[in-house]
Amino acid sequence: MGLFDRKPNFDKLKEKRDVRGLIKALSHKDPWVREIAVKVLRDIGYVIKDDIGATSALVKMLKDECPGVRFHALYALWSITTYGYNSDRDIMAISAIIEALMDESTYVSDAAAGILHEIGQKRLSNAELEMVTDAHGRLNLPPSMWEVFADSAAAKDAIATLNKALKGQEDVVRKAAREVLKKIKTKKN
Repeated sequence: MGLFDRKPNFDKLKEKRDVRGLIKALSHKDPWVREIAVKVLRDIGYVIKDDIGATSALVKMLKDECPGVRFHALYALWSITTYGYNSDRDIMAISAIIEALMDESTYVSDAAAGILHEIGQKRLSNAELEMVTDAHGRLNLPPSMWEVFADSAAAKDAIATLNKALKGQEDVVRKAAREVLKKIKTKKN
């Protein structure tokens, strides 16, 4: 019997913030176990915010056979992008969320559309504004996620996926694709 043939103790993994143990649980044969592991990673997003390995593992879960796992992986990716600024992580997460617009499950593709809309609506909190204000009260803002993404190599692939999403997907997915294309193209011009 292997390490994760039994169901992991998620309470302990969460309490210890055991990211490696949770990532191992993502390969469990039981989709329920994989789904719970993704949910716990989402819940501790503040711990994994700078862990590219965790982001990469969550991106891989978007190819899982179980739509519930893919759905919760999207929200885990969104969760970690809300904790500060990390261009590599954000580019990887946004690229994966855009790809999910083409998911065969409308449950997943609609969630991706909603998340992309929310990412576009992100505003800085008062605490974040204080952190980016210089001694003279001027804002020294880091580039937005969309600015970073539009300048990345991943944007080219994403544009092709977004153009596909404009054809034949549900209204909510087409709307999100148009919104993201507009942000990317506005930045490029």
